[in-house]
Amino acid sequence: MKKIVFILGLFFVCVSSVYAVCDGGTEITGKNGHVYCKSNVNMNWYTAFAWCDAQGRTLATMEQMCDIDETQRWDGNVGTAACLNLVGATSQDNWSWSALPYSPTHAFSVYLSTANVSSGHRTLVPYYALCW
Repeated sequence: MKKIVFILGLFFVCVSSVYAVCDGGTEITGKNGHVYCKSNVNMNWYTAFAWCDAQGRTLATMEQMCDIDETQRWDGNVGTAACLNLVGATSQDNWSWSALPYSPTHAFSVYLSTANVSSGHRTLVPYYALCW
C-alpha cells in the first residue's frame, strides 16, 4: 500500500510540473480568453525571459499579447490602445515586456491599463514580464 501511495504521489508531482504556473505573478485574462501571467516585480527584458521560463511559460510575443482573432490583430505599430486584446484586461498601471525586439537596444512593451504600445530600453527595470 505504501508503494502505491508513493507512486501516486510521484505521478502527481511529475504531472503538476508540466503545467504552467504563475508563482510570484498575477493572472490576467485577455479578450481572446488566454490567461497570461504578469510578474509581480519589475525586471529588465533579459530577466523577463528567464522569469517566464521558470513559470513553465514563454515571454509573450506582441501577437500573443494583442491579437484577439484573425480579424482583430496588432498592426505592428506603437500607439494608443494598439493592443486590442488587453484593452481593459486590468486596471494595473504597468508596462509589460513583449518578446519582440523593436531595435538593437529596445523591445516592444504594452501599458496594461490602457493597452498602449511603445518600446523600452531592454536594460531598464520599471517593466514587468507578461508570460504566454
